[in-house]
Amino acid sequence: MFIRKAESQDRESIINIISQCSKQLLEVGIEQWDSEYPSKEMISKDIANGHVYVGIDEESESLISTITIGSGSNGDFHSNINWELDTESYIFFNRLAVLPQHQGKGYASQFMDFVETFAEKSGIRSLRLDARTEYPRVLDMYKSRGYLIRGDVSYRNGTRHYTSMEKIIPETKIEFIQPPYKTPSKEYRQFQQILAIRKEVFVVGQNVDPAIDQDGKDSELEHFLIMRGKEAAGCLRFRPLDNSTVKLERIAILSKFRGLGFGKKLVQAAAAEAGRRNYRNLTMYAQYYLLDYYGNLGFSAVGEPFYEANIKHIKMNYSRGSAK
Repeated sequence: MFIRKAESQDRESIINIISQCSKQLLEVGIEQWDSEYPSKEMISKDIANGHVYVGIDEESESLISTITIGSGSNGDFHSNINWELDTESYIFFNRLAVLPQHQGKGYASQFMDFVETFAEKSGIRSLRLDARTEYPRVLDMYKSRGYLIRGDVSYRNGTRHYTSMEKIIPETKIEFIQPPYKTPSKEYRQFQQILAIRKEVFVVGQNVDPAIDQDGKDSELEHFLIMRGKEAAGCLRFRPLDNSTVKLERIAILSKFRGLGFGKKLVQAAAAEAGRRNYRNLTMYAQYYLLDYYGNLGFSAVGEPFYEANIKHIKMNYSRGSAK
């Protein structure tokens, strides 16, 4: 399934998806949606505001699912909900619907993955929703993904009951680690986490010779470690070459944390540290398949591609002021 932002011409297809799901729920005695909610005008407004997303079946290229993200919760109804994270920066999502004939194929989970990634990349840690209380299968699905019950709300003069749920995305933090790395210090433990990440990414994942990855310089250099909650997620080695240039090396993100913008955060942290210490330039030997990725962060390719550890690389340079 391919997910994209809904366009105005998608409105009738979205209404059809919601209508078919409503009929399906009525068969088990649950009144979820009708012509009053969500109305055509409401859907049109949410599409115009960029809140609605649709799932496209890649074979038929037809719309098979929809979700509304970030249209906001109703403060009057949710004023008594005990949200764990007291913040105005949250995402409230609703109207997750998959055409009945396409249910059971993991599309709802794909949408949930999309929402959670969207939130994390946006720096939002609180995800909120209302799930129909009388529909335990849906409640169980959200619980299995880490959503916790925060309270109950009622709509339509108390005739429709919903359970308000919330998921907290772990906080992301970048640590700047400096030698010496002596046991049993915090720096030593972090240093070991960095080496473990690189082993998983380079040695195991890309078949790099361990002697190439751990070249004897690590214990003398500074490193960045990105943490997601209590889990080490990625790292970067910071190596000054002279009084004006720093080389960024061993940039690695564990596979389970890719797609969340952690590589960009590490590079930006390194660029900020270089600026703080008045280094004018950054350089790196980037794996060639990441040429566009680093190009979008302000790096420019220099010279011809070359092979290092049997992997195609390209030298890339960056000057302060060009970071994105």
